[in-house]
Amino acid sequence: MPAARVATPALPAGAAPSSEQAAAAPMAVAFGTVRITELAGFPPAPPPAGGCYFYLTLNAEISLAAASSDTLHRLVESPRLRVSVDGQWILWALRRKYAHIEIQKLAGSDLIYRLAEHCHEGGRRLLLLGGAEAPNTEAVRRLRARFPAARIEGFSPPWFDPRSADWHDVRGLIRERIEAVVPDYIVCGLGAPKEQAWALDEADWLEARQVTGVFFFGGAIDFASGHLRRAPLAWQRVGMEGLHRVLQQPRRWRRLLKVLRILAVIASGRY
Repeated sequence: MPAARVATPALPAGAAPSSEQAAAAPMAVAFGTVRITELAGFPPAPPPAGGCYFYLTLNAEISLAAASSDTLHRLVESPRLRVSVDGQWILWALRRKYAHIEIQKLAGSDLIYRLAEHCHEGGRRLLLLGGAEAPNTEAVRRLRARFPAARIEGFSPPWFDPRSADWHDVRGLIRERIEAVVPDYIVCGLGAPKEQAWALDEADWLEARQVTGVFFFGGAIDFASGHLRRAPLAWQRVGMEGLHRVLQQPRRWRRLLKVLRILAVIASGRY
C-alpha cells in the first residue's frame, strides 16, 4: 500500500509533545492513504457551515481495498469524510507509529449504540439502511427498546448492482424512504464499496434533506439485531474478530485470507 503521511516533528525519547504538536497531532494520523480524523470522541461535531458528513470505521479489508477501488479513492479524497479505527491490527500499527498520540478503537458495532444513545438524548431520527429484512427489523426493534426517545426506523432495499439498470429503481425507493423518515443520521448496511458509491452520488441530495451524517459501520446492523454475535473481548483484544465471524459465516473464509495481507503491510512498516 502506498504511504501517504503528514510529517510530524520527532520527539526525544521520553519527551511529551508540545501544545503545538498536540494540537496538530489529530490531523497528522494516517494509515496509508487514509487520514484518521476521529481518535477518541463520538459522534463528531457537524461541519461548521452545516452539511452532511460521511463516517467510515477503518478496518483491514477497507484499508487494503482503498488503494485499488475508485469509489473508496473518491471517498478518501472527499472533504466530507471522517474516519475512526475499527480493526485491532490497524490500532496496534498506529499506536506504534504515533506513540505520543492517544488513539482509541471506535468500531461500528460499538458506535451504533452510541449513535442511538445520542439520538435518544436529543430526540433525533436514525435510519438503518440495508442488511437483510429480518436483521434490519430486529435491529430497529432492539434499539427502540433500549433507546425509546430515539426515533429509529429501518429500510432493507432490494439487492442491486450499481452498474445495472435496477439501480435507478432501488435508488428511487431509498429516496422515498429517506423523505418519509427525514433522518438526522443514516447507518448504512448496503455493503462496501456499494454503500460508499451511493452516498457519494447522493451527497448533495442528502444534504438538501438535512441529513447530518451517513455512517459506514460494516456489519453493525447484523450485530445489533443479534443475528451475528460479537467476538468475546479476549478474541477482540488479540485481533481475532475476523476468525470469530468466519466461524459464524463460513462463506467469508476467502475474505479473511485476503485480509491477512494487512499483516505484511504492517510488518514492513508500509503504512
